[in-house]
Amino acid sequence: MKISILTDNKNSWFIPFGHKLINALVDNGHEAVYVNSKKDIPDGEVCFLLSCSNIIQKVFLKRNRHNIVVHASDLPNGKGFSPLQWQVLQGKNDIILTLFEAVENVDAGPFYIKKTIHFRGDELYDELRYSLGINIIEMCINYINSYESMVGIQQNGEESFYSKRSFEDDKIDVNKTIAEQFNHLRISDNENHPVWFNFNNCNYFIKIYKEIKQNESVNNSYRFYDFTLKNYSRLLAIAKEIYSFSFFLGNREYTEKTILLRHDIEFSVPIALQMAKIENSLGIKATYFIQLHGDFYNGLEAQTHKQIKEIKSLGHQIALHFDAHFWDVSKEEELEKYLQIDKDTFEKYFGIEPQVFSFHNNNTFTMSCIKATYAGMINVYENKYKNEFGYCADSTGYWRYEVLENRLKEAEDRVLQVLIHDGMWQNEVLPPRRRVYKVIDDHAAYMKTSYDETLIKFGAKNIDWEGEV
Repeated sequence: MKISILTDNKNSWFIPFGHKLINALVDNGHEAVYVNSKKDIPDGEVCFLLSCSNIIQKVFLKRNRHNIVVHASDLPNGKGFSPLQWQVLQGKNDIILTLFEAVENVDAGPFYIKKTIHFRGDELYDELRYSLGINIIEMCINYINSYESMVGIQQNGEESFYSKRSFEDDKIDVNKTIAEQFNHLRISDNENHPVWFNFNNCNYFIKIYKEIKQNESVNNSYRFYDFTLKNYSRLLAIAKEIYSFSFFLGNREYTEKTILLRHDIEFSVPIALQMAKIENSLGIKATYFIQLHGDFYNGLEAQTHKQIKEIKSLGHQIALHFDAHFWDVSKEEELEKYLQIDKDTFEKYFGIEPQVFSFHNNNTFTMSCIKATYAGMINVYENKYKNEFGYCADSTGYWRYEVLENRLKEAEDRVLQVLIHDGMWQNEVLPPRRRVYKVIDDHAAYMKTSYDETLIKFGAKNIDWEGEV
């Protein structure tokens, strides 16, 4: 079946859920595409109009046999804007979702499915949105699975409308208690539409967060406690008792009981530098693979460039972490060309010709590139490294194959490649997602401080809402 999804706001909260729905539809054997403009709606059987803020005219609706909307109210009650927020504000914890056919009149078409979401009454905005998104996906899949037997039912009853929420709608009353206004706080979008109050002729904005209780079973299952810098030092000490450490060698001839300690720097050069210092203090050498096209850091920015050079000064090897996706490389004959470009850039800015490279975010193509060298650099994914040597990795923040400590103590590997990702290690015990978020927050704090200090350095004014800082 040919299916499309339209979400006409590229910044919509629903976008991640839309992609999940697309993936589910494709996995079920359908042709499915996601578009952000009604002009791009293709001809097909079904178009899901999800989280759309604009009216879709008949000329676009005619491109598909059915155009399906999911609205968070018991239609014809609650037509219009932000129905979930308005109902939570009214104190409702049972929210009915209606899956219906789009027609030219707003929220007026026959419905196919109605489903009730039950809330406890303590969920905040992100949790409300998450539950809404997951249930929309489920309803859309149910509609497709029962497509041939679906019969529309005309809406019946008195209709009502919710207005578009405005800045004034996010205002709370300073003279009322938190308990009285808790539902107003629950629907607050901290980033885009936070609640606010006025006091002494000044507006104040409030952001609300819920304490997240640790799930010990998840913690133990994924061994969050392993991924601290203190524990990293302990693991290296265990390794050092059994293994020696080596850089990647062109002849691939390593002594018995050797670890190839590899760092693919993905997130945080400052954390990578901390790890390099720990290794140096233990007399251990490692290879650090640097991205030239990463989203999380810029190796050519002054502070980061200095930190990378410091890693090298600690006796470690620096190498190239190559992003084939950046160059859109899909053929092996193209690989040499683009590797050489990045190799030359690396040498120009770091003063070192890289001797080895690793691939960033492997796919079927990169895993098929098994030659020993490309562009004169050792390929850490060539056959011998993949098939003859041991391998242990912390990819995505947990032990993907075997727990490193167990692998070290078993000591069965003649040569063991250990892959480490900087941002997956922190000073405190955190789940992987929060480790990465902390990297982001720490870098944002550094950039803010850097901005302020730069203005001070050059004697420039630093102007904020309240005036000069």
